[in-house]
Amino acid sequence: TASSTTCMVIKVDIQTSEAIHAVRSPTHAIKLLRYKTHGGRKSQRRMSALWESTTFLRRDFVLVVHAAGLDKPRCFAEVMDTRSRAGGTIGMQLTLVPSFEVPRIPSQEYIFVIDVSTSMTQDFRIETAKKTLSMLLRLMPSAQTMFNILSFSADVWPLWDSSHAFDHNSLRHAITHVQAMTAHIPGTHIEKALESAFNSRRRDQPTAVFILTDGDVYDPYDAVGSTVSTAVHAAPPQAPLRVFVLGIGDASSSMCESIARAGNGECLFAVSHEGILGKCARLLNAGRTKKIENFKVDWGVQPVPLNSPPESDLDQSSDALQLETPPPLQQAPHELTKIFAGIRFTVFAIISATQVPSSVKLYTKFDGIDEPCEWDIPVAEVKPFKDSDSEIPLVHTLAARKLITELSEKRAPLPAVIGTTARFEEHIRKAAIVRLGLEYQLASEHTSFVAVES
Repeated sequence: TASSTTCMVIKVDIQTSEAIHAVRSPTHAIKLLRYKTHGGRKSQRRMSALWESTTFLRRDFVLVVHAAGLDKPRCFAEVMDTRSRAGGTIGMQLTLVPSFEVPRIPSQEYIFVIDVSTSMTQDFRIETAKKTLSMLLRLMPSAQTMFNILSFSADVWPLWDSSHAFDHNSLRHAITHVQAMTAHIPGTHIEKALESAFNSRRRDQPTAVFILTDGDVYDPYDAVGSTVSTAVHAAPPQAPLRVFVLGIGDASSSMCESIARAGNGECLFAVSHEGILGKCARLLNAGRTKKIENFKVDWGVQPVPLNSPPESDLDQSSDALQLETPPPLQQAPHELTKIFAGIRFTVFAIISATQVPSSVKLYTKFDGIDEPCEWDIPVAEVKPFKDSDSEIPLVHTLAARKLITELSEKRAPLPAVIGTTARFEEHIRKAAIVRLGLEYQLASEHTSFVAVES
């Protein structure tokens, strides 16, 4: 609630099934309130975090919750009856941190792309990036490994013209090179750096690209994502390409995560160099994981395949489009392509049904492993979040937000249009995003909301 002294308030209510160990924010000064149980004692499973500011939010608000059992496989279901705006649907969230062992890629090329622009001087980001890169270099496999380092700002500076074999001498030369890096040149053209990395990569073995950046870049997000996606899809089958991102300091989560999604990789964040070793190990292990042959979730309903409608020469506004009812299963991500040991995996679904399934099943088949990995995860029903002013279908809303991202990045199928299929794809995509944004009150590239004081 805004006032003469407060422009913005963020309050987060936290409730877990097991004990909360700690709640903190590495980006903002927060106040913590622990609720009381019916017996009058302080609750171990429910807390709230509060942040108030006299200015508007200038960077991502990050809240870290440490609690027992967070890595366990969990599936939550939220039922919205036919009287609600969602109309007889179940919103579902499946999350787990896998601990399986999978064969490693025996031979691989590693290309490290590090941001040395002037924005990296803030909060000692360049020092965090240098320490992180030094750790990543020392964690690389000692056998059958090729590697290179590219630093960038307005231009790109490779350590070598092409990757070198990993040995004691090349590692020592690379560490010396990293230690001498400074961030003093303005301009952050990450697209140019990625193009250089992709053009210099080998074509006879898999390549994993690791980007270290604060995400404060000049290039448009969609252009960067398109560059990464094009390179990944153009990679030959015997030499696949994946892109991983480590966001440094107060990194732009939207930019870093969009690059990782386009690159079939993963994104982690390092606010400081303290405790970064575990994240480096998880990210490098993810880069060594073999590709997935088959990956799916059985939600208990059959999805209806949708084909993208052909484009037409007619210029028709998305405002006039009438979309068919959404299919009985809307999943985000629509296509499951990655799961890594030690890194949280989350998938959402909105299902046209009223009966909550007792469990969901997750199947994963890795290249080189005969037996697939399977999980049978029980489903726990949760109630929509309520306060004095509104009832928010939280799981539905989180699922809709992920669906909007999938549509924006052109990874989800477009809905069918009532009356004709002769429409521009962009108009249909906009109409689908607007429908989700209005239904679940979400801001997006096509929907925005204005707060009015009553």
